[in-house]
Amino acid sequence: VIPESIPFTFSKSGESIAVMCTITPPKGEAQSMLRPELLINNTTYHHKITVLDYDHLPYMSIVQDATVPLRSMDIQIIDRPIAYIEGAGDDVAKALTQIGYKVDMLDPKDITPASLSKYQVVVLGIRAFNTIEPLAYKNKTLFDWVQEGGTMIVQYNVNRGLVTENIAPYPLTLSRDRVTEESTPVTIAEPDHIAFTIPNKIKPADFEGWVQERGLYFPNQWDPQFLPLLEMNDSAESPMKGALLVAPYGKGHYVYSGLSWFRHLPAGVPGAYRLLSNLISLGYKNGKS
Repeated sequence: VIPESIPFTFSKSGESIAVMCTITPPKGEAQSMLRPELLINNTTYHHKITVLDYDHLPYMSIVQDATVPLRSMDIQIIDRPIAYIEGAGDDVAKALTQIGYKVDMLDPKDITPASLSKYQVVVLGIRAFNTIEPLAYKNKTLFDWVQEGGTMIVQYNVNRGLVTENIAPYPLTLSRDRVTEESTPVTIAEPDHIAFTIPNKIKPADFEGWVQERGLYFPNQWDPQFLPLLEMNDSAESPMKGALLVAPYGKGHYVYSGLSWFRHLPAGVPGAYRLLSNLISLGYKNGKS
């Protein structure tokens, strides 16, 4: 960490300051915890206060170590211009920029053949087909763009309250199927598929360390054009194949994912980054898209 220490002074109650430092990770994959310390009048402070203030809970102040998890990850990317259409709100676009992608936020009202022409990948945020009314008619524009060679990645939607049933270029039915055990085994159904080989070789270890859940609202019926890539289930339940579906459409690719990237990417799960990077790379061949 450079610099090792940063002098500061306060003259008023409630004053704050932002300081900058550079953290250089070791080579290869590594993880650690950063705990900044304040030295004031020969006393060291290293805590933070989190306030829980909700109508349905008693007011609480929680004192914890002010730690920040750090992780150095081995992630290969193929740089492709990405448009992100925000749904109910998540940090996936921010996570993608942190590993080197250039991501533009695209207003749904601005979805036109001309605006899409400068992108090779379009990613829809969580519950986009539940919350974005224009997708009831802008969906065809997106599918036409995929047909001309684009890669469209749709994150999970709730199966009720959709603005349109046509969330994919082929028939696709959402269910309430989910996998809530984050450590449940995952079977890679198509290990030789390009989604598991380029630019990152996806292995069973990439599904370790996931948080809170594997995914939710998986499709349970789909057109034969879709290829299910993963199989998983909670304990004592039947295997489900709807967590990750990929289909060719014209010159392009359509991906539907029930995986909870909106949880795993902010938590720094390397395998989630590596798998999503591979899906973003679908359609990239010999230096051309």
